[in-house]
Amino acid sequence: MNFNELDLKKIFSYNSIFLNLLNSEVLNNQNLNSKININFNKVKSLNYLKDIVLKTYFEQGNINLQSSTMNWNDSIIINLNDAQVFNQNNKFSMAGSITFNFTDIDKFYRHYQIKRNYRKRIKSIKLDFLFNLGENEIQLDNIKIKNSDAIFQFLLTPKRYRTNLKKIDLNFVYNFDQNILNLNNIRIDKHQTKKIDKILNNLIFKGNKLQNKVYLKSKFNKALKAYAG
Repeated sequence: MNFNELDLKKIFSYNSIFLNLLNSEVLNNQNLNSKININFNKVKSLNYLKDIVLKTYFEQGNINLQSSTMNWNDSIIINLNDAQVFNQNNKFSMAGSITFNFTDIDKFYRHYQIKRNYRKRIKSIKLDFLFNLGENEIQLDNIKIKNSDAIFQFLLTPKRYRTNLKKIDLNFVYNFDQNILNLNNIRIDKHQTKKIDKILNNLIFKGNKLQNKVYLKSKFNKALKAYAG
């Protein structure tokens, strides 16, 4: 099945055809076994994301996405692996893992105008996710950051606040309708600080990308300052 554009807001909005189809339990038929490849050329309001291939499997009442891919600006291939749609407490969610494979890391850095001396050679990033379909929320877990120097340089963090970070774990919730990002349960090297959770708990995005970039850098630097004491 081939389509030109994927509109995420329409698909996951209240009373959408997709959500109504899930709620009808038609797809939960134990005798239903099939595979459908759904292709989109692009995603509405998400620039540079294209060539979306969703390999959907219906197996004895289960809905799975396996080996699905999308392309970001010809520099990152995003792989959606072992994702499953399930019903818990009458709420539909999708859980799985995502891998970001950097096919042209230099193009990625040029897009975000990262200075050359801050450009680290990243091959891939992998994380787990939970997407609450009816509530327009995504949670990302098991995010691991090993190169703290690259983070500090990108954020232009003052040297006195640059502590030796080995690992950052956090929970991530993004509300599509309100453009609000919540970071919580943040553990830096297995230590949790309520001050950091409070600073990053409610990030509100605006329409201007430059404003968002400055806003986020300021917030993250406040969090790093709080952690450094």
